Amino acid sequence: MSPAEQKRSARSRWCKVAYAGKTGWVAGRFLAEGGAGGAHNGSAVGAWTLLCARGACWIEQLTMRAPRATLLRIEPMKAQNARVVIERTGLPRQGAMTIELDGAVNSSGPIAPFVDKAGRRIVMPPDDITLGLLRAMASHKSMTVRLDGETAGAEFDVSLTGKALEELARLGGQR
Repeated sequence: MSPAEQKRSARSRWCKVAYAGKTGWVAGRFLAEGGAGGAHNGSAVGAWTLLCARGACWIEQLTMRAPRATLLRIEPMKAQNARVVIERTGLPRQGAMTIELDGAVNSSGPIAPFVDKAGRRIVMPPDDITLGLLRAMASHKSMTVRLDGETAGAEFDVSLTGKALEELARLGGQR
């Protein structure tokens, strides 16, 4: 094919994709070729979606219920720990975040050290707090992340977190 024909072909190609437990078709022009682990990108374990790109793998899910669309991402690291990322637009730069597991407070503290400059992500580094949170998630069904001023926080289904992380490790991610 000539370069012009290749370009036309790429624009008319449709690809079947899976994400967050849903499968559908997307125009190829909106996609890029997958990196490491692309064969299992989009596979699901419960509410979790397993993803890999640029040599890294993680699990993520969108809220079950929330005042605003919120994404929870767990990026496994060495020694059974992980970076935990909460992403949504309009995060406050000050105030507190409370994490509840099955309705009981697990942890609470200031968010200022964890909010990125754009105000879109809370990034919790792999430390003793995140390790404790990951261990606690393994024995609970739901996790609610509530920020100051919210009556209802972002609720996530964490019932299969351990299985999702095990499957990710089996497919090549850290754990």
